[in-house]
Amino acid sequence: MLDCGMKFIHCHGCGDNVAMSVHWRACHCGRSGGQYVDQRTVTIRGDCGVFGVDNHVFMFGRGAAFAITEPSEWVVRR
Repeated sequence: MLDCGMKFIHCHGCGDNVAMSVHWRACHCGRSGGQYVDQRTVTIRGDCGVFGVDNHVFMFGRGAAFAITEPSEWVVRR
C-alpha cells in the first residue's frame, strides 16, 4: 500500500468528504468525524470510510487516491 500524504473521511449518511486535521472535524450532518493522532494515524467515528491521497498528487499534480480498508494500522475506530 502507498504511504498516503493526506487522509479524508467520506460520510455514508450525507456524502460529505472531510480532510483530516489535528483537530476533530465532522461531516455536514455531524454523524461522522475524525482527526489525526500522529503523522500517519487517524481516529474516526461514525458511518464513514477513510481514503488517502498520495503525496505525489500535491507535489506533481498526479498520483493515486485509494480507500483504506479496515482494519488498518492507519485507522483507529472509536
